[in-house]
Amino acid sequence: MYGLTITSGLAIGIDGICHRAALAASGCTLAVLVSGLANVYPRQHWRLAKQIVEQGSVVISDHLVTDLPLAAYFPQRNRIISVLSLGVRCSLFLVR
Repeated sequence: MYGLTITSGLAIGIDGICHRAALAASGCTLAVLVSGLANVYPRQHWRLAKQIVEQGSVVISDHLVTDLPLAAYFPQRNRIISVLSLGVRCSLFLVR
């Protein structure tokens, strides 16, 4: 509708919700992985990653195809998301 693309990290929670919402609205979404393309992380989202590609959007990684996710890769992934984005919205929700 507005020509925007959701760019996020395919993580559990708001990331997955935003990717799914973009797909449901026939919009574009770009998922940046913290692992290689052969090791989608989190594993629960491998179907979502497949759906993203099947619907014409993109899943990318800055790692070798077989790389496993490491804690040290998360800040790097977040920088990539920021660079690819026109704007960044950070959301933090506390569960009590």
